[in-house]
Amino acid sequence: MPATATPRAPALRHLLAPLARPDRLAVTLISAALTLAVLASSTGMLALADGATGLRLDALAATALVAGSLLAGATFATFRRPPLGAEATVCDLRGPLIGSLLLGLGTDAGEASLVSGIAQPVLAVAGLIVLAVGLVDRLRRESAAVRHAERRQAAVLAGLVDADDAGEVCLDCRPLFPTLLSTPKATP
Repeated sequence: MPATATPRAPALRHLLAPLARPDRLAVTLISAALTLAVLASSTGMLALADGATGLRLDALAATALVAGSLLAGATFATFRRPPLGAEATVCDLRGPLIGSLLLGLGTDAGEASLVSGIAQPVLAVAGLIVLAVGLVDRLRRESAAVRHAERRQAAVLAGLVDADDAGEVCLDCRPLFPTLLSTPKATP
């Protein structure tokens, strides 16, 4: 590797560091398990028939479902205690929802599948890509919000910016949890 090239491992480690918090790791695993259960049952991989559990296992489809569920779970975990300026928005749901839909279509094991042939693996891979891009985008926005807050705090301390100035505000995004972000009204 040339001396001018930068390794990607530290950048990736820095990007994924917020997911290593214990609360976010727990949310990742719980939401990944729920996502996997929903996808496996909806695609026919896990079918309940007459009270007995029938399991159809296609190794590639199962691997894609597990990987996709972990990516969706990690994205949902970023909604847990986000840094100021990186609150979850409705737009943040696009990646997990569209990716899970594509993944479900691409791994459908039922006889009445909507998609068949070569289109199924292509849709599964597209679903994984959409899930990964959604997670990376969310983590990059969190990282940018933290860097912005640090620069802003330094500017306020240096007297370059008024502390009461609102700074940058996105008017296009709607908060995903608006009741949690609103301040309670004072009671008379």
